[in-house]
Amino acid sequence: MSYSSEVLADTPCLYWKLDETSGTTADNAATTGSVNDGTYSGDYTLGVDSWTGMQCVTFNQGAEDGQVYKVVSSGSWPTTALTLECWYRGTTAQAGGSGIMGYAAPSQANEFLMWYQASSTNSFKLFINNAEADFTSSSSPAQGSQGWKHVVMTWENVAGTCKVYVNGNLQQTITSVKVGYSIE
Repeated sequence: MSYSSEVLADTPCLYWKLDETSGTTADNAATTGSVNDGTYSGDYTLGVDSWTGMQCVTFNQGAEDGQVYKVVSSGSWPTTALTLECWYRGTTAQAGGSGIMGYAAPSQANEFLMWYQASSTNSFKLFINNAEADFTSSSSPAQGSQGWKHVVMTWENVAGTCKVYVNGNLQQTITSVKVGYSIE
């Protein structure tokens, strides 16, 4: 089974493959039509050869941060549990770190946010409504040397349990992060 087939088997609400070679639209492969397609903006490059031999997009951090942007209507996200998954490679240390993906609600800029903190700890972070789960791990090398990483972060509101997996291995579990909270 291909990676894409495995992702789609989980019926995600959003799956941007980021494999476009032209245009400004990031196709949401989880749906037919253009539901939750994103728009590329800022400093990015389409059609870059990746380590898998497939085309990918690079987002450059500089004067203009590259990103995929989409205004999603309220109620489009799961509200009591969340899984965020991506392939990530930081090529240079960014002052303070880099946002990998996030969602801003009308009342909260960081309703959820997946982050890589470039510092002495070089840690992954997950913010749920500004509550922070800091996954500090000795296996998280400096941003400029880390190469490609498959990163998965999960959160559920019953016990507020957050987990981070890097390259398929559970790195850390943190509890009591926004217990009982519902994402807007």
